[in-house]
Amino acid sequence: MASMQNIPKTMKAILLHEYGGSYRFHDAIPVPSHLDDYDVLIAIKSAGFCHTEMLVRDGIIKAKQLPLIPSHEPTGIIVAMGTKVSHEFELGDRVGALGCNHACDQCPDCLNDQPLYCDEYCATGITINGAFAEYQKADSRWLVSLPDEISFEQAAPLMCAGATAFNAIEKCALKKGEILAIIGLGALGHLAVQFAKCMGFKVIAIDNRQEPLELVQRLRYSPDLTIDSSKTDAENAIKQINTLHSSTKYNYPGADATLVLTEPISAFKYALAITKKHGTMMAVGVPREPIPIEFYDLIFRDITVKGSLLASIESARRMVKFVAQHGIKSEIKIYSLEEVPNKIEADQDTNKRLVESEGEIHHHQHRNVQYGRPYFVVLLAAFSSLGGWFFGYDQGVTGGVVVMSSFKKDFCIGLYGNASVCDLPVGTLPSDYRRFLVLYTLLYNVGCFIGAAFISSSVAEKFGRRAIIFTASFLFLIGTSMVIFPPGGSKKIMILILIGRIVEGTGVGCSSFACPLYASEIAPTHLRGMLSGFMQMTIVTGLFLANVVNFLLRNHKWGWRLSNGIILIVPITIMIGIFFCPETPRWLFKKKSRELAEKSLKRIRKTTNVTVELDAIADAIQEEGNQISIKELLTTKKMLQRLGIAIGMHVLNQGTGINP
Repeated sequence: MASMQNIPKTMKAILLHEYGGSYRFHDAIPVPSHLDDYDVLIAIKSAGFCHTEMLVRDGIIKAKQLPLIPSHEPTGIIVAMGTKVSHEFELGDRVGALGCNHACDQCPDCLNDQPLYCDEYCATGITINGAFAEYQKADSRWLVSLPDEISFEQAAPLMCAGATAFNAIEKCALKKGEILAIIGLGALGHLAVQFAKCMGFKVIAIDNRQEPLELVQRLRYSPDLTIDSSKTDAENAIKQINTLHSSTKYNYPGADATLVLTEPISAFKYALAITKKHGTMMAVGVPREPIPIEFYDLIFRDITVKGSLLASIESARRMVKFVAQHGIKSEIKIYSLEEVPNKIEADQDTNKRLVESEGEIHHHQHRNVQYGRPYFVVLLAAFSSLGGWFFGYDQGVTGGVVVMSSFKKDFCIGLYGNASVCDLPVGTLPSDYRRFLVLYTLLYNVGCFIGAAFISSSVAEKFGRRAIIFTASFLFLIGTSMVIFPPGGSKKIMILILIGRIVEGTGVGCSSFACPLYASEIAPTHLRGMLSGFMQMTIVTGLFLANVVNFLLRNHKWGWRLSNGIILIVPITIMIGIFFCPETPRWLFKKKSRELAEKSLKRIRKTTNVTVELDAIADAIQEEGNQISIKELLTTKKMLQRLGIAIGMHVLNQGTGINP
């Protein structure tokens, strides 16, 4: 056995102490010190959390003893080896391991080369300690070498979810072009969709939840057809499936095979109903009740019903090479070991694969993103930041125009006919005019609030980032036009102008949200701070220009109208130019498809090498689903500190008076 003298005596780990209880974090658990002949010690880099862990925690599957370290999806580096470990493995190798350990080697299954079905083998994270720790002992006969193309985080779910889905599809024994219906689009299902597509099958993805149905449509290898089983009964599902068949009289209605990767009994009934005559239903999900199978399906429809358990080591190794070859990705969330006890409770009902990784939350696989040439993205960010010009300009121009003689002539002298009255101190001005001056500024700020709080986010999410930039410019154009074009000298006109100020402010509020959002979503990470800050630069430029223009036009007979109106060239320019700008890849990926996001990203980066960055975007979008509740935000000490810092910075920033 390789020396373990450089390996620490204790390690961090998560333990389950009692059935029905919560997982607990420990920082001084003994590192496994005894290795049998075929064992290796793995320094864990990432480990997956599977539905089976929940069954063990709830006591439905019993461990040999408690406390128990959970997780049967380990990946990491070999740091010690037993004396009989195969020469194909060496110290320092990147590996994953299936959850099987030390079959008996004596039962019929072991003697017939099917140790996976041995009744005596030990199951990692189920009957013996698993991978939610810094080190784990594993049986080298169930090791899978990891190619460099697959990160530890991406590899972890493959050790159970991936292996199980891949093996089940292989056991369906379909030919290329045949139809596979996959029911249940959780951790196994979204991988099964990608496997089946890359194997050349026509794939139907079925679930009764909207979120996983939308998720699989965003995958690089998306299904040919998605069906919401909560809205589509089996009869109508078959009609949709039949559209994928080639037009020949020899085809039977329905899917050639159905793969059930979930546990509700209704899923198995649905699968049997949509499976064609002489087809196959493959059962992988583990229901808590007996599966109802009618004799009619077995005898008169000749349906073959099979089950599939994990995978042989040969199948698992084929699967890992297949994943690397096709660039298949798992949808995952990543947490540090210390966070696992709290996060598992929050995420146990989701359909996403949870992955625990040592250290901070991170994505190793995205460190080598290539961003291409930056000139176009800088140009796009500069263009989008033009919205800051009319933001800053309008902030700066208002104080100057209300004291111009041309403004007083239209709204004070025109109404009261006495210039001396209009030159009095503010407190002694005619009440109607004084109220108009107050509302002229106040209602603009009301509009800003409406735009930023109620319009911008909804338009940006539903219609896209370009849409909200166009909307902001359009509202500012309309609002400013309502202010500068009507003649003065009438209280009705003053009311119209005040309405225009609300519309104008709404446009400014929308631009304050839209422009930095667009810049940040198109910017490469190393330029994001600078490009997102372009708008602040245009805001202060607008403030400066407003004061210069006010000074130059202070005595012009149309001074206040020209001062307000000159800036209209900016929203007009934006409204035209935004149609020539690409939509952000992030929004396209989230709302449309991966293909459209990829096309946009290639245009922005001026390179075709965008796959890694696109995967990073996909993971970031996935992580957004892991948002905390308002209650957690207001009651968790760590989150309260962050909230206090964020609010405090804005309060102090505004308190300086820099932003008038």
